[in-house]
Amino acid sequence: MDKAKKVIFTLSLLLLIPLVGLLIPSKVNATQFHFESYSLAKEDVVDEDIYIVADEIRIDGIVHGDVIAIGDSIQLNGTVVGDVYLIGSKIDVQASIYGITFLFGNNSTVEGLLAENTYIFSSFLNYNADTGKNLFAFFLESSINGSVGGNLRAFGSKSVIDAFVNKDLLVLAGQYSIEEEKVVGEIFDKVKTQEIAVEQGVEPSKEITPSWETNVIMAFVGFLSMLLVGFILIFVAPVKSYAIKEKISGSSGEFFTSLAVGFVVLVLVPFPLVVLLLTVIGAPAAIMLLGALLFIFTFGRIWVEMTFGNEVLGLFGIKEYRPYKSLLTGRFISTLIYLIPVVGTLYSMILGTVALGAILRMKKGHYDIATEQSKEYKKKVVAKKSKKSTTKK
Repeated sequence: MDKAKKVIFTLSLLLLIPLVGLLIPSKVNATQFHFESYSLAKEDVVDEDIYIVADEIRIDGIVHGDVIAIGDSIQLNGTVVGDVYLIGSKIDVQASIYGITFLFGNNSTVEGLLAENTYIFSSFLNYNADTGKNLFAFFLESSINGSVGGNLRAFGSKSVIDAFVNKDLLVLAGQYSIEEEKVVGEIFDKVKTQEIAVEQGVEPSKEITPSWETNVIMAFVGFLSMLLVGFILIFVAPVKSYAIKEKISGSSGEFFTSLAVGFVVLVLVPFPLVVLLLTVIGAPAAIMLLGALLFIFTFGRIWVEMTFGNEVLGLFGIKEYRPYKSLLTGRFISTLIYLIPVVGTLYSMILGTVALGAILRMKKGHYDIATEQSKEYKKKVVAKKSKKSTTKK
């Protein structure tokens, strides 16, 4: 891994702490960084914080500091005294964690003891752990068992909740089942929250469900309009389009790195933007920056769809880089996914976040190259002047 990538990975990991806004360190630990497949044996003990970016990550031993890891497959089986932040495709936790737990994954299985608050964002979640405090879960489908020492807040499409909840349960899901006798506090679902709103004088708005014909027409219009914009962007910036693609699928870790960087920016940027908007001098700059971010988040998804389409074509034996055909394929797949409730929204957010991270990483790479070229040019100028000075003497 070259120096630029290591810098980006390191900054991404360091920013995950203030990004989530959950980490309040009680002591200062030394730090380890790992950028290759990492494994900690059961008999090993680490007295430092561990930052890991790798495809395969497995921790069976004891970590007295924090664990911050980004990878394709993450398995945490040991004991972590500090906080845990995991971002990956497949996450398996069967550990004792005495700090805060934060998971962001596609397929997550969670068991063991989680002493503090737990935050999980996962497409598919199988939860069977014991959480000492509150549990926040955002998912497409979930099975939540075990126990929750505080409040349980569950948001998603489908959920089966069979956990012991010591306080209140808030569930907002399309389909769900609850073992009510296991909930000590109150249960709040969509019906209950609407009743509270009515009691406070707020009449619930009538939902108008569009017909399937309307959804299909809107999807078709969106497909054609974004496809046209994509063709224009690729035609105008072919080199940048390829560079962005490489920041998404250049290697197995590129996608998650771009996702992490985009996630960091989306969480960290709003506060300084608000501060700038409140100042007379900074307001114009804040508006321009906000506009740029909205443009990238909205239209940057085109490059991600192009990359996905290129990968799909590769599965059918088309290995060459064909941007227009790739975009057509990716746009078609995305349009179908957008028609699925909840899934389409989550998919769109992920695409926008990845696009933002990939574009910023691409710009950073170009800036590093330009800086190096400038330094080389200055060296040549200085050497040339020195040579002329020596010749005159």
